[in-house]
Amino acid sequence: MGEWRPVGLTGGVGSGKSTAAAEFAALGAHVIDLDALSRSVLAEDRLAIETVFDHFGDEVVAGNCRAAGFVDREALGRIVFADAAERAFLEQVVLSRVEVMVGARTREIRERHGDGAVILHDSPLLVEKGKAADYAAVIVVTNTLESRLARLEGRGWSREKSLAVMKAQASDAERAAVADFVIDNSDTLEELRSRVAEVWGALAR
Repeated sequence: MGEWRPVGLTGGVGSGKSTAAAEFAALGAHVIDLDALSRSVLAEDRLAIETVFDHFGDEVVAGNCRAAGFVDREALGRIVFADAAERAFLEQVVLSRVEVMVGARTREIRERHGDGAVILHDSPLLVEKGKAADYAAVIVVTNTLESRLARLEGRGWSREKSLAVMKAQASDAERAAVADFVIDNSDTLEELRSRVAEVWGALAR
């Protein structure tokens, strides 16, 4: 048998990737949310927070109180999604820590549930970081542009912000090029559940 590898799940912002991840979890997948881990780094890792403050300056200090240690994620986002070099710096700071956390969590699940467990990494930057080969299979969630924009508007995002974030991410074609399974999320939740179930069945086989 080949080396054990987890399954990767990815999709552009507003595609409904997190909804799909929740459906996989309901079917028995052990989901590790890399985006949530990234947020925890910027909320709890003091060294990472201070590194971000030192590099980006007071503009990203929430409430102008550095001692409180809170990163203004909105301000930070405006900077990094407008500047590829700044985005690369932030990713270097955060992702190295996330990889350690993911490795520890993956080992914990395997020790508890065995190699038969389906571990799914919910990874927004899977394609951007060239990680497709790290996975036994890659699942890509897609959606129409207008549906994605509507979802993000519901989060309070402006159209300008949404398009800027999308531009900074991989294209649909780039994701499709590494996909083993593509889940179209442009219909109803019931349709999404059906498509997730189909992929789950294929993974089980």
